Amino acid sequence: MSAKTAEQTRNEQAVHRLYSLADGKSKDTPTFVSQFAGGGYFFDVGAGKKYYRKDIGLTVDIYAAAVPNMHRELYAAGLGRVRLPSANELTGVRYQGRKITEVASRLHG
Repeated sequence: MSAKTAEQTRNEQAVHRLYSLADGKSKDTPTFVSQFAGGGYFFDVGAGKKYYRKDIGLTVDIYAAAVPNMHRELYAAGLGRVRLPSANELTGVRYQGRKITEVASRLHG
């Protein structure tokens, strides 16, 4: 098993920080947005849309409106560690994706 590089550790910490800032219990949209560089964007794969600058915050707010108790999970893969989501977790993610799409369509046409 290979050890993580310093860059991999920093990247994982950044992802955990973003997840925490967007989590339903501790949501902090302005701080979430501030974590992105000037040209950075949030790509909502399910919606097929990229959000830039202050619009990045819409993703946090839309997800929170659709699924107020949303919690994000980071699955480890690679470096000898693999933890894939269970069938129940995948069903939950699909449901959340549908709800988020419905709410985003109502809010933003």
